[in-house]
Amino acid sequence: MNINDCGAGTPYESAGRGSQGIRALILHATAGTASFDHRIFMGWESGYQVSIHYYILRTGEIRQYVREANTAWHTGDSEFHGITDFKLNQATIGTELENLNTGKQSYTEPQIDSCVELWRNLRSRHNISRDWCARHKDISPGRKTDPAGFPWVDFLNEVYGSAPATGVTQPLNIGLRSYHVMVPANVRTDKSRKGQVVETMPVGSHFVSDEIVFGENVGGSVLWLHRADGKGFTHISCVEPMDSLGGDV
Repeated sequence: MNINDCGAGTPYESAGRGSQGIRALILHATAGTASFDHRIFMGWESGYQVSIHYYILRTGEIRQYVREANTAWHTGDSEFHGITDFKLNQATIGTELENLNTGKQSYTEPQIDSCVELWRNLRSRHNISRDWCARHKDISPGRKTDPAGFPWVDFLNEVYGSAPATGVTQPLNIGLRSYHVMVPANVRTDKSRKGQVVETMPVGSHFVSDEIVFGENVGGSVLWLHRADGKGFTHISCVEPMDSLGGDV
């Protein structure tokens, strides 16, 4: 697992953990995009006095802004297992996902893959059970909505070893259509992240699909694209359509 170190020492963190040990994992969505999120987590925007341990971009890149031994300011007015407010900051590791938090923007396959890998590592090293994992909206109901639209149950099933449901498999005939790759896009042997990766398409590349099929829910969408050349399947969250090459779109 590759983690890019951005820990320059934001003023909006606290040294140590006080009387608390690391007991829980909290998942957030930023309601923003990478360039401004970075400014916030570096402490350059005084109107946002917050910080985070880990931040995962839509590309799947993982950044660390606060050391795990220190307290990030990320929970706010919250409660979890009887721990409240700043003490909850001291007891948790926070992860932010780059997402607009509208409930409409999907979470990408590389982003979820990275988050699963990170959380598996964290829960193993810190001996964190599933019932000590929460979303921001779980610990601050009515005040927070993030991460909106995130496939929480499927995600935890992967982190803790239970496979998610794949869903139905009836394909949609879309004819031939070109797609532009927006984030690194894996081509897999099956319409699931358990499928073997046969190719990773770089950002800016293009490919042609002949079918949309239903598969594993990734980031709130069960739609996968079948490559017209027969190489495999790519999740729709990684691409955007270009034009129709034929058929009823």
